[in-house]
Amino acid sequence: MRRSWFLLSILLLLSACGGVGGTSSSGASRIAFETEDGVEIVGTLYATETNTPLLLLLHQLGSDRRSWERFARSLQERGVAVLAIDLRGHGESTRQGETTISYRDFEEADFSAMILDVSAALRFLRSDREITQPGRIGIAGASIGANLALSYAAEDPGIETVILLSPGFGYRVPLSSDDMVRYGRRPLLIMASRQDGNAASDAMTLDALAEDERHTLLLF
Repeated sequence: MRRSWFLLSILLLLSACGGVGGTSSSGASRIAFETEDGVEIVGTLYATETNTPLLLLLHQLGSDRRSWERFARSLQERGVAVLAIDLRGHGESTRQGETTISYRDFEEADFSAMILDVSAALRFLRSDREITQPGRIGIAGASIGANLALSYAAEDPGIETVILLSPGFGYRVPLSSDDMVRYGRRPLLIMASRQDGNAASDAMTLDALAEDERHTLLLF
């Protein structure tokens, strides 16, 4: 099941890259939780039957959780639960206590703190065993979301699978080659466009650090 879920995620992701859906409706619910530094993170949970695999989705800079709508529903229809969140300063995740925050005003420390958004999302998911089983969670991210996905998973062995869309070393959210080393031998898909020279180059650099045949690079 683990291997088949990974392959299913790849196929659905490829089919979903051509478009973006609209606002979530049936089969999806708005959820909110708080990070350890007091930011309210808002997300959409595309639930399935109890104890199914789950994929956490992290959007790119300047986007929000709605960018994953089509992909999320495709997975949901095939029995994979999905949580898509608005990273801090994006979408509806703009409250830290009484303060309104925006990524446009962020400094380096604020971008680095986005890893707390991912940690809070996983804490929320793992607190409810009706949502997912332990050890059956993956993360997919685009751009800064890809960097966050790998950086978090490198420190959390409970993340089974990671999908990276255009990761990069020069983004506002830092990425280290050490993250790939710490991630180890778990399944990983790295995707980047050949038209995006920096992303393609960085994707190949990460792939060169791969330790296992389950690490796959796809340039398109």
